Amino acid sequence: ESPVGDLWLSQDVRLFPEVLLESQLLPATPQQVYERLFGPESRFEERFRSSRGEKVSTVTPWERAEGTRFTHRRRLCYTSPVTKQVGPFQVAKVTRVEENQECRLSDGFFGLKSTIRFLDIPLGDSFSVTTRWYLPAEGDAAS
Repeated sequence: ESPVGDLWLSQDVRLFPEVLLESQLLPATPQQVYERLFGPESRFEERFRSSRGEKVSTVTPWERAEGTRFTHRRRLCYTSPVTKQVGPFQVAKVTRVEENQECRLSDGFFGLKSTIRFLDIPLGDSFSVTTRWYLPAEGDAAS
């Protein structure tokens, strides 16, 4: 298994077009980014969810994905405010959300794939939202 892997980055983009929302150089190694955002001592997830009005009910610990060396998974369940109307449907003010995160961390790479399903909105079981972070090391940190 490659320490970088693809986390489904090689998907046929003609079927699932991707949009690059942000690209910037971070003054940290991939390991430092992981520790600050997702490490055991980090409170980023709690603060991020709180700032969005979300209430987390479950966060499973990171567990190594079966048959892999560098990939770990965890699951989050939370409620999230619904701030937009969804078509002509009556929508609740909050929805239950299920988020599956998969991360790959090695010396020169950190990647995160997050797949979110909204359980209480109309047709919510018909789609999911996938976000990918791809952070390769550069310069001296890449060796």
